[in-house]
Amino acid sequence: MTNSTLAELAFYECEVGTILLDASQNVILWNRWIEKATGIESTQATGKPLPEIFSEQQLSPRLLRSIDKAIDLGHSALLSQKLHKHPFPFYKNALDMENEERMLQMVYIKPLDIENGARHCLIQIFDVTETANREAALKELAREAQASAEQLRTREEELRSIFESTSDCVLTLDSSGQIQQFNTHCCRFFKFRSNKFSKKNINELLVELRKNRTEEESMSDLHSWSRRHEPVELTAIDSEGVPTQVDVSVSSLGTSDYVLVIRDITERKKAEAMLEQLAQYDSLTGLANRALLQDRLNHAINRSHRKIEKLAILFLDLDRFKVINDSLGHSIGDQLLQAVAKRLSYCVRKTDTVARLGGDEFVIILENIGTEVSANAIAEKITSSLKEPFNIGRHELYITGSIGIAIYPDSGVDADTLIRNADTAMYKVKDEGRNGFITYISDMNQKAQYLLELDADLRYALKKQQFSLYFQPLLDLEQKRIAGAEALIRWKHPIKGFISPADFIPVAEDSGIIWDLGDWVLGEACRFAKSMQRQLDGFTVAVNISPHQFKNPTLLDTVLKHVADHKIEPYNLELELTEGLLMEQTEDTIRLLNNFSDRGFKISIDDFGTGYSSLAYLRKFSLDTLKIDQSFVADLPDDLDAMSISNAIIQLAHSLRLKVIAEGVETPEQLAFLKGKGCEYLQGYHIAKPMPAEEFYAWLKDFSAEGFIQSS
Repeated sequence: MTNSTLAELAFYECEVGTILLDASQNVILWNRWIEKATGIESTQATGKPLPEIFSEQQLSPRLLRSIDKAIDLGHSALLSQKLHKHPFPFYKNALDMENEERMLQMVYIKPLDIENGARHCLIQIFDVTETANREAALKELAREAQASAEQLRTREEELRSIFESTSDCVLTLDSSGQIQQFNTHCCRFFKFRSNKFSKKNINELLVELRKNRTEEESMSDLHSWSRRHEPVELTAIDSEGVPTQVDVSVSSLGTSDYVLVIRDITERKKAEAMLEQLAQYDSLTGLANRALLQDRLNHAINRSHRKIEKLAILFLDLDRFKVINDSLGHSIGDQLLQAVAKRLSYCVRKTDTVARLGGDEFVIILENIGTEVSANAIAEKITSSLKEPFNIGRHELYITGSIGIAIYPDSGVDADTLIRNADTAMYKVKDEGRNGFITYISDMNQKAQYLLELDADLRYALKKQQFSLYFQPLLDLEQKRIAGAEALIRWKHPIKGFISPADFIPVAEDSGIIWDLGDWVLGEACRFAKSMQRQLDGFTVAVNISPHQFKNPTLLDTVLKHVADHKIEPYNLELELTEGLLMEQTEDTIRLLNNFSDRGFKISIDDFGTGYSSLAYLRKFSLDTLKIDQSFVADLPDDLDAMSISNAIIQLAHSLRLKVIAEGVETPEQLAFLKGKGCEYLQGYHIAKPMPAEEFYAWLKDFSAEGFIQSS
């Protein structure tokens, strides 16, 4: 085989689409890649301009301009996949063609100065559909293509350069398997000098051919592989005896000779192994993840069914892990989870499965347990193991666990039911004081089941963004304007409809979800405050802060971050606290309130009058506003006790230089009474109901505070 024939073959078989145009932009030739992409053989396209083959509407304008510049001005061009995704009307398959989803391409256009003075144009099309994110590799490939293209002087040199610059090993064999021609990458990959490599037989390079006893068997294998339409996955051996996984594409030359393209797939295999690891194992602890747990549990159930055996599911939730995570940071929390995972693995047999569902939840599968007593023994072993301190960095940490047990087939016959019932039993342990274990029974407390379902729904709702914020306007009687709004969370369950905050907030507080939920509320409230800055100067959004949130040491930093992220002022945010929190009057409470106040945040006491606050308590805190509970406002102005209490709260607030908000105002008479007693702000259905942000904007455009006050 001559060098010219070899170069033409390499050009034709190259896995990069290649088109060569003459000075008139007519196709000189293109390779098999283009034939497959277009369904047009090279001989049919020869002598025709590209716009005639594809039509100008199918080719990108930038592509046509780049070809013009290459031939007329000698300019090279690289049309990257980021800016020019589809220069050619190429499709990976019939379905993509039907959906008009073109192959993602990178196109390299290079002028070629021929010796007679004519200028040709070389176009190389790279399919980057599957490797669009490997930008560095594509740049390197483009650089190599550019370097190769610049060396082209004659047609033989052009094609030979492409043959040499490929990152794959390309070689030809004679009828005995002896290597005839090869590119330089073969020597690099197999670690042979050129003169040594040229004397090798393919049997010496591929493990799968070494087993053959005769030359005929080896050539038979090659012939079989050449009839495949996809590469064969084999193992190559270099000069040092090191094996490497490769893809081998074999093409017959129509005689007894063959062309082999060998591609190193080591990195691809590593990526596949990593993806499998990520798909089945928890990245933090190395334990089985939820998907692998489900698969193993289904198999375990099938085995137990066939052998008429019992298996147990242990559902473990760490007690008060969130406190450690929030106070010491996620790094310490993650290290603690890793240490817990190791102890759990030590407590069970190698044949058992320990999985992490996420957060601080773990599930253990115990097969062939015999009786419930065996499962209890393992649970006892786990709880005892957790009692020993965990030395994490400089911290000596103590933690306990609550374990729910479900037995197959007594507690369920499918994976979902077993896990759910074990989870139910675990919450029963939580309700009874934590740090223990209990086996699921069908008549467990219905309330616990309801709370369990509500807790699960809450977590799901937070992930699926089922919550929304409504805003109830705050009317300033003195300034006769809308001064702000209170942010009120709403949850519309896809099946149960709207669920009252009075039902789900206590569950969120008990489960620890309140911190994530409160963080979301703060972010949305700040976003709304920012949007209102453009409409009303000094607009304030009031947010209810749960006592559980307030006791979190990161609350101040969290609030400051939301304010900074949304570019609002501290006075645009008002934090509403409960009387019960004030009654604790701890130094931490006083210090944190002072820190918020010093930074310009407004502080109000919600539902004032329903607790047992005293004047002495109120004087210790940096407050701005008292809110009269709606239970007093509801009976105004007819009930003497309600009138006396409301008036007393207003007078008390004014004596402490605090403003007063009356909530739950629903009638003109209530408005008139409160206005007459000097109440500064009103909130309630008489003014407006709570509403989503978009509805609030529309309502505000049509609302006249001065006219409303006068008409009331």
